[in-house]
Amino acid sequence: MKQLLLRIALFALFTFSAISKFLVIDDFEVYIYSLNLFSLNTSFLIARGVICIELILAFSILVKTYPKTTKYSSIALTIIFSIFLLIQLFHKNDDNCFCFGEALKLSPLESLLKNIPILASLFLLETKNKFEKFKLIQLFVAIAIPSLLFIISPPDFIFKEEYSKDLEIDSTALKLYVTENDSLSLKIPNKGYFLLNLYSNTCKHCKKLHEKIGIILQNNSIPSNNAGIIFWGDSLKTEKFFQEHPPILNHAYLSSHDFLRLTKGKMPITILLLDGEIVKLYNSRSIDENEIVKAFSQKE
Repeated sequence: MKQLLLRIALFALFTFSAISKFLVIDDFEVYIYSLNLFSLNTSFLIARGVICIELILAFSILVKTYPKTTKYSSIALTIIFSIFLLIQLFHKNDDNCFCFGEALKLSPLESLLKNIPILASLFLLETKNKFEKFKLIQLFVAIAIPSLLFIISPPDFIFKEEYSKDLEIDSTALKLYVTENDSLSLKIPNKGYFLLNLYSNTCKHCKKLHEKIGIILQNNSIPSNNAGIIFWGDSLKTEKFFQEHPPILNHAYLSSHDFLRLTKGKMPITILLLDGEIVKLYNSRSIDENEIVKAFSQKE
């Protein structure tokens, strides 16, 4: 009975951990990307991979089909997470580590302490008396979990062209209000590449895109003066926007009439400009790190 209760508790813990990450998978992706270890596209895959592994291990712990493999795989995964948390502590990073997504925000130290009883519980799992009758179900679950996850929430790069196909910019308004507008406080260079971001300072998708843009600039050593923002909205809310979603970039404001004419009612939009002319349009789903880095790495 004690072993059954232990397996149920660990099943619930691993399942809760996976689901809490999945519910905020966009934030989890950005968190992984912000570590500056992986590209944006790789971060999409790693986020889903972690969730899949946790769910498969949770089910394996419960049904006890491969008890020894499950036990030591779970221990290994927890140790790997703990090493990661130690590295975060060494770098004095006390941000939410996303062990339980946004449902339960933990610092690396808090999460590391949480792993101690988890490891102790995993070591207590018995590896005898495996249930052979669940092998076929186990195989089905191992295939079904990643399949369903990638169907429900496919990585953005798979459908990036689909996501951006409806984006439009009024090129006349772009020149009139932005690139040839001498009174605009944000100056767009007429030579070289520039990332122009069109946001509302209260739009959640704008905030998510801005986080990605900021990390792309930082991770690839692209100077921040190669990007700027045009806001539509109350200028008093911009300070809060940058406090919650750095970095601070040069920015300006357009009236709602001018902004909506420019964007044709869609936002956020990031425009990759070359010599003041449109090269590519992106939104929070279609942003392409490789294209942006390639553009800024070209010699003028």
